[in-house]
Amino acid sequence: MMAHHGWVAVDPGMLQKAYRSPFGRLFPARSHQYNSHAISLLAGALGPLQAGGFPSKQAGTGLAAGFTFLGQFIDHDLTEFRVVTPELAFLEQNPIIGQRQQVLQDGGLTSTNGRTGSLDLDSVYGLLGGPDGALFDEKGYFKLREHNGVPVDIERLTDYRDGRRIADPRNDENKIIVQLHVLFERLHNKLHVPPTTDTLEDRVASIKATRAKVVRVFRQIVVKDYLPRVANPDIIQDVWSKLQEGKTFYQKMNRDVRNALVPRLELAGGKDVTGFDLRDVTAMPVEFAHAVFRLGHSQLRDSYKLTGSKGLRLFNTMTSGNAPQDPRDLRGNAKIDDDIVIDWKFFFGLRDHDGGEAQSGEPLDANLPASIFRLPPPSIGEPPISLAERNIRRGVDFGLPSGQEVAYALRSTYGAGIAVLSPDQVLPIGTVAEYPEIRDIDAGFAVDTPLWLYILREASEQAPTASHLGHVGSYIVAETILGSLYNSPDFDLAPLMTNYGVPADSSAPSAPAKWEDIFHMTQMLGFLAISGF
Repeated sequence: MMAHHGWVAVDPGMLQKAYRSPFGRLFPARSHQYNSHAISLLAGALGPLQAGGFPSKQAGTGLAAGFTFLGQFIDHDLTEFRVVTPELAFLEQNPIIGQRQQVLQDGGLTSTNGRTGSLDLDSVYGLLGGPDGALFDEKGYFKLREHNGVPVDIERLTDYRDGRRIADPRNDENKIIVQLHVLFERLHNKLHVPPTTDTLEDRVASIKATRAKVVRVFRQIVVKDYLPRVANPDIIQDVWSKLQEGKTFYQKMNRDVRNALVPRLELAGGKDVTGFDLRDVTAMPVEFAHAVFRLGHSQLRDSYKLTGSKGLRLFNTMTSGNAPQDPRDLRGNAKIDDDIVIDWKFFFGLRDHDGGEAQSGEPLDANLPASIFRLPPPSIGEPPISLAERNIRRGVDFGLPSGQEVAYALRSTYGAGIAVLSPDQVLPIGTVAEYPEIRDIDAGFAVDTPLWLYILREASEQAPTASHLGHVGSYIVAETILGSLYNSPDFDLAPLMTNYGVPADSSAPSAPAKWEDIFHMTQMLGFLAISGF
């Protein structure tokens, strides 16, 4: 069986849960048929997306590098592509690119979301809500591997699944995200109060009680520290107002999905045969999962400095002149060696420190790092090897609307102030002149632009001096993240939306006394007594 980017093995006990958090659509499905050769020219190696063929944002608009991987961590907690059979059994692979995908609103179902879609850290604690007992010791602490007395890595064995004690193997895709994952497990261990008895029931209850605290911290960080950095804060406030009126596209999607479920399940008092309340179904927009929230691919660097020493490349698949390369790279599924332990000041630091300021990620625009155009195994198991090309083709598979179609649709709710990119903004004169064959082969790229490409070009055109997305990208990200939390029975979103804006990093206390007061990654690092925070 081929390995696939984003693939996660599923326990057989997950059968019959495919409708718990299905994919849905914010906007009607479309059947754009872009020329396949033109897709490869545009998004393949040495095309304009790699070669700097598009205008860049202003220098200095990249976020601190840690937010790229925090975004990946958030994505893995919200979305996980899963194929289902007609009997609702999960298949343990992603489909080959080129297969049309259907969601509930299409009248059929070929794929669903393997996550709850509610920012509840099931990517850390266990699939679809239940804590995975193998991750914890007898007192309910996460099992971690230490370096110089500090937990820095997950436990890696030979007798557990593929040798890793981790709920979501995607969080071990690279050496940065796995260490970010460990930070949240360390927060659990710091807050955890072991049960006074040795019963399994009490141990599970104690884990769930600690999880509730960690989830609250995670949600506070997502809303206050991450979201306003990648989405326009004014648009976030606009979405917050519409949420309270019940008028967002996200809320309508969930109503449509629940209505589609009613004739499909044996209902009894509003519940399905397993006792799951349909009112708790939280759908995940395909526009978010398979296009817009892949924004982080633009923020990636080709290499990262982990400590004060030289950095490592993401993948050693691209040569760099005649200079010798370090044979190692940042691919995951490997022990965190001593010199790969991250100094988090280089990812979330706010001040000068030994080795200089925190490195920034690349700006949100349509110029992507070379490394992602030649993804090595086991990241993918079949062509295309360009992540950019896979993003566009996967959007076609899911019948995503174009960026222009989404912009016009958003106007119906949010007003005519939403700008629509012109063909010359999507494919600027310089790009068209240097790569004329792309527009010649398929003029549709300029007028019905794949949503993922559109939001990157939109960020350059509408927010050239800011780190965040433009109109379409900001609305979809804000609707999905705020919408996923708005009706949560155990989380009050309203207090976080007062005095809302981009965090004033310099004034944020680095080490709050109480876990309830953690709203920023720097505060969490300080609370964990990470050196330098």
